[in-house]
Amino acid sequence: MASTLTRAPGLTRAQRRELEAELRLELARFERSMTRAASRAEDTPADGADARVHDGGMEERTEVTAALAGRAALRHAAIIEALERMNNGSYGRCVSCQQPIPYGRLMVMPEAAYCMACGGRA
Repeated sequence: MASTLTRAPGLTRAQRRELEAELRLELARFERSMTRAASRAEDTPADGADARVHDGGMEERTEVTAALAGRAALRHAAIIEALERMNNGSYGRCVSCQQPIPYGRLMVMPEAAYCMACGGRA
């Protein structure tokens, strides 16, 4: 991976290592979270008892849970894609315009695939 780290544009070696560590940490968090969510889903009663207790709020909770799970799945995929870009040497460049993505943006969102200009259009 050391040769890949030297190819990311506009980033120092230390910055690239820091961003890679953050991506790997986030990936591990997501995987633990998904494992816990799957475990909780197996423990949820299938007979609707929970819906009776909450007076019809089960449908709303299910929709919110599904929306959150969808967002988490998108972020999980984005983190994996960022690590792939890191491996192939394209990490740190906007996938649209190929310009370097500023370090500050990557610190806030290390999985960012777009610069601010292109991200606003995506």
